[in-house]
Amino acid sequence: MMMFDLPNDSRASAVPDRQLSRPPFSVRSLADRWECSEGLIRKMIRNGTLQSFTIGTLIRIPVSEVERIECKSDPAPAVGKESSNAK
Repeated sequence: MMMFDLPNDSRASAVPDRQLSRPPFSVRSLADRWECSEGLIRKMIRNGTLQSFTIGTLIRIPVSEVERIECKSDPAPAVGKESSNAK
């Protein structure tokens, strides 16, 4: 078996491997993921809540941006709120 040395490309080392294999979201695919309307995704992009980029006329949202928003969402119940089961 022959082994070859690959050139050391500084650009490749600056981007984690997991980001190289994950394509960005379209407006439709993100709306499906978040179970909301495409209009809401477009509104979030317009008001700066959600960062995006375009390829020609296509709008794309980076996976890292989706993860940033999802990590800000806290699904845990608010502390100090009483449960409806409380007596």
